[in-house]
Amino acid sequence: MILILLALCVVSLSVGSFHIALGRVFNSLLSALTGNLSVSSEEEIILFSVRLPRIIFAGIVGASLSLGGVIFQAILRNPLADPYVLGISGGSALGATIGIVTGASSFYLGVPLLAFVGALVTVFLVFVVAGGLLQDNSLLLSGVVVKKSS
Repeated sequence: MILILLALCVVSLSVGSFHIALGRVFNSLLSALTGNLSVSSEEEIILFSVRLPRIIFAGIVGASLSLGGVIFQAILRNPLADPYVLGISGGSALGATIGIVTGASSFYLGVPLLAFVGALVTVFLVFVVAGGLLQDNSLLLSGVVVKKSS
């Protein structure tokens, strides 16, 4: 699976509105690894300033989301626990929607901040509806209730 991931990363470096041949991608990656990189060509600027950071951040975001799911499952001791069942993703989407509608997208972190606040408010509501309990699946059932009511 790791080899497939690495192959897809290399292929995704060559695909875009400005196509770069796979051979050129390999040459640029090898020259970057050996320290002989001359970031003067247009292709290398696109590779190392635009595409490679996006690939790295996509991996970080994916790992963070999976870690969030694992944490929910570990805390609640239930393999069904995830942000969707608990309604947290819906609360985050509601916060982001409020941010977009109210014009908070003109601020640098306006929409992400409101999405985070929406997720926190949803966690608080789920916890209150569950009666402050983290056991007997009451938090999961409360999450479903809050999710369906919003």
